[in-house]
Amino acid sequence: MSMPPPEQPEPSSAPGGQTSPAARFLVGPGNGSALPSAVLSPNAAAAYLGCDRKTVYAAVERGELPSLRLGRRIFIARATLDRLLAGEQR
Repeated sequence: MSMPPPEQPEPSSAPGGQTSPAARFLVGPGNGSALPSAVLSPNAAAAYLGCDRKTVYAAVERGELPSLRLGRRIFIARATLDRLLAGEQR
């Protein structure tokens, strides 16, 4: 019985080779940039907030989480999430 090859870590340009769980969902030029993206996908927003992605999608659908929809894609501003975490109103 053959064992599958070990998973290789994804390359990272971040200092020390560290990547966040949300890094693969960041929306931005090249996606290999060490700079954080100003816009997140719903999956990255969920990782950033520490909640389930279904919670983010539901909040977007209810209008509780401001977002931009382009076709089928949803974009959420990181600044919006920071204000939400700080307890500020829109």
